[in-house]
Amino acid sequence: VVVTVEAFRPNAVDPTYQPHVLSVFALDAATGAEVWRNDLAAVDGYSSISDPVVVDGVVYVSTRDQGLFALDLATGAQLWHATHPLGADYALANFDGYVTVQAGQVIVAYYFKDVAGEREELRAFDAATGAATWAYRPVAPNYRLASSVLAYNGNLYLWLAAPGDSSRKDLAIVRAADGAQIARYPYADDGVDGGWWWQAAANGVLYRTSASIRLQAFNLLDGALLDTFEIGNSIQVPPALGAGYLVVPDEVNNLWVFGGSTGA
Repeated sequence: VVVTVEAFRPNAVDPTYQPHVLSVFALDAATGAEVWRNDLAAVDGYSSISDPVVVDGVVYVSTRDQGLFALDLATGAQLWHATHPLGADYALANFDGYVTVQAGQVIVAYYFKDVAGEREELRAFDAATGAATWAYRPVAPNYRLASSVLAYNGNLYLWLAAPGDSSRKDLAIVRAADGAQIARYPYADDGVDGGWWWQAAANGVLYRTSASIRLQAFNLLDGALLDTFEIGNSIQVPPALGAGYLVVPDEVNNLWVFGGSTGA
């Protein structure tokens, strides 16, 4: 079991100095005992660390300001470190779904603010070396990232919105190998379901929840809306899929379970 932790840790010399320490832990799945720990960085100001992504014996973790790290799963040793792209203000490392690995690429979402305005971009790094490989910058009018980034069958799925307008979103499909946009499908709702959207997918269906109230299912091939269920409470984590079931926890501690084949 691999977890990431952001914690205040007192300094032995100066107890009043308590930097944020961004750490990765590996725990024994049977006992919970610590197997290894890697303290990636200690920072004075605000920072954050992503959930770990484990692929082929490597742990990938992004931090808000300190870069992207690849660690050996067996030992915790650092394999490589990539700094953030030039001009990026920070990485979106505080939510699940902003670091993903697909087609030999580690994809990270970044926030930029410059003379062109505010925007988010996806940047990719070679999973073996950490070398930068491609960039995806959405175009107007819907160019602000409004969801987690879902990796599925070699592609990336993300929702894009226009600044200040949560009622109109585009589902963008981007090829993970080279960052090329394959398709972009418009979607308009009643404006109630704003906020962040979380995603999961199985059997050609994209399931998404939101910080507002809804669970929805979309066709991954053409972006068509298949079904909507009004949960009524905010959802702050991605839906989980397994054993033919879709599981959604809401913010008031309800656990919603839907049959994988019928959605009931």
